Amino acid sequence: MSIASILFMWLLQLTSSQTTTERNALLDLYGQANGLNWRRTDNWNTTKSICTWYGVTCSNTTAPRRILQFSLYDNLLEGTIPSTLSALDAVEYFALSTNKLHGSIPTSLGLTFTKCQYFDLRYNFLNGTFPMGFSKMTKLTHFVVSNNEFTDSINLSKIIGNMKQLMYVDV
Repeated sequence: MSIASILFMWLLQLTSSQTTTERNALLDLYGQANGLNWRRTDNWNTTKSICTWYGVTCSNTTAPRRILQFSLYDNLLEGTIPSTLSALDAVEYFALSTNKLHGSIPTSLGLTFTKCQYFDLRYNFLNGTFPMGFSKMTKLTHFVVSNNEFTDSINLSKIIGNMKQLMYVDV
């Protein structure tokens, strides 16, 4: 077997494993946030590409096709945010606002959202402290988490201090 063939097979395996990881993360959200009762579930929980699922936009030019935008705004999500969503590490736009999500934000979310520019969880029932991992989201231009039940402003001031590109903050 040639080196080119081995590299191609390795790349193919890497591509499918990343797609599988992102798919599993989305399915975790579907399970933990009452997906059966969402307003829109086009192609969710099917064998179709996750890039065709409602609220998911993938890259067109890179392989593997990665999730760049993820928005389930006002879609009747009710439950918790699974930590596995940290697998969406290529996401640039992330919005789960105007739903009925509760509990704390998973600590791993900010650690992997290093490419994220727009982050919106407003109008939910989230509580607790802001994970310090959010300080890794240094490319954010919009940070919107208002109308929740957060209790920590100390972490928030440290986190926002690292977000040098912020143009809009709503806490």
